[in-house]
Amino acid sequence: MLQSSLRSAEIIYSMTWSHLHRLSTVPESHKQWMGRLMTYLTEARHNMGLFQHHDGVTGTAKDHVVQDYARRYKHITFKFEIRFD
Repeated sequence: MLQSSLRSAEIIYSMTWSHLHRLSTVPESHKQWMGRLMTYLTEARHNMGLFQHHDGVTGTAKDHVVQDYARRYKHITFKFEIRFD
């Protein structure tokens, strides 16, 4: 679920960025929002890399690592639910 949501968000971001750059003037609020969104997308992509690490996939990760995965997943999922629902 997270991977498909992340990919959809990246596509929406790219299309919005392209549209904004065609405008003669881009409001500062739009630039700030796009900057924050890029930060969220980068963080989510980084976390996806961690989730797909072989210890996470095979189930051989230590308990504290699994808890960290869960915390990161919950955190990034919450950010995307707020921004895209």
